[in-house]
Amino acid sequence: MRRPMRHRISKRCRAVYRKMRTAEWQREYGKGRFLPLFRSACKRQILETSFITCWTIWEILFTLHNQAWLSDEQIIKLPASEKISFILTRYEIKRTLDATDRNGIKRFVKMRNALVHAGRFVDEDANYDATLFVRVTAIIVAQILGLSVSDVLGSQAQLLARLRGQEVVPPWRE
Repeated sequence: MRRPMRHRISKRCRAVYRKMRTAEWQREYGKGRFLPLFRSACKRQILETSFITCWTIWEILFTLHNQAWLSDEQIIKLPASEKISFILTRYEIKRTLDATDRNGIKRFVKMRNALVHAGRFVDEDANYDATLFVRVTAIIVAQILGLSVSDVLGSQAQLLARLRGQEVVPPWRE
């Protein structure tokens, strides 16, 4: 007989907590200091806030994975496009990046910069790209927590297509 879903969820939560309590996980992920930010990003709010919060999570993850050989000053001075590239490959969103991918990443950086300075996204494409970025952040956090990663919305493939400059029709425009 199958156990009730509540029991399976409870068992999986215990496994995540066990993993998070290990010294190795705590050391690699800075005691999970990015998790409260992720919780905040997932709350119902305007997309701009979720996007900037997720961008911050990516920056924190970059720092956590590179602080052993880069100084704080070097990390701060490193271009955002390099940090985003690192996270995309580190979490195997894309195994390798070519010049086209890097140009797409620069588009995302410009989008982030425009948001920070204008306080809003400048067009509908930016809204869609930000939505994909937030969804892929959820996939990365699921990997970090050792959860089964589900991409039923196809966000990873859509983000990669957008990085390559390909037109992707958002589901709400179909």
